[in-house]
Amino acid sequence: MNKPMLVLTLCFALPVLAEEPAPLSHEEIKSTVDSHLGDVKACMQAHGVATGKLVVQFAIQPDGKVSDPKPKESSSNGVLDRCIAGKFAKWTFPKPRGGLVMGVVYPFIFSVPPPKAEAKLDQQVIVKTVQAKMAEVKKCYEDASLEKEGLEGTLRVAIVIASSGAVKEATVKDSSTKSAFLDGCVVGRVKTWLFPKPEGPGEVAIIYPFAFAPKK
Repeated sequence: MNKPMLVLTLCFALPVLAEEPAPLSHEEIKSTVDSHLGDVKACMQAHGVATGKLVVQFAIQPDGKVSDPKPKESSSNGVLDRCIAGKFAKWTFPKPRGGLVMGVVYPFIFSVPPPKAEAKLDQQVIVKTVQAKMAEVKKCYEDASLEKEGLEGTLRVAIVIASSGAVKEATVKDSSTKSAFLDGCVVGRVKTWLFPKPEGPGEVAIIYPFAFAPKK
């Protein structure tokens, strides 16, 4: 599985008055965004990869707080876009000069690096390993059901298995459970699993579905 590569470009501030210096420079805005790249990466880990460009539109208030952040242009992953845009609401920028409200559009460009050589792991071996861990998945479902009865749906987890057999990465590919707790619990357990060592160099990337339904 190719890990997403995030390329940041300079932001573009909407002009306030012609021939007047901007309330904040491109560098000041970019520096603030760069300091919060951990939030952006957290969204990518939670919601998967994307290609294309996301443009976030927002306003910086006179106190530096952000208001009304939203995707102005979307990438291939709308859920990821909304997560990143939502993070802007928690950030604080330098106070715009002149006590003005500053409108900003900020682009994120996503690209996928060339594919790496992948090892092989027999599908039956993968299924057998997962089945041996289903008690952990069941426990996640039982705990989630205490908060919300009648949970059902399918969670697909994207898993990268390292050459050692350890899970290098596990993220939610997509889910219809409508339970962030359940999805997060299962992904958290998957990250601790150990598969047999794959054959050949490289890693094994799989997408594994977990179906949930209440007992009848």
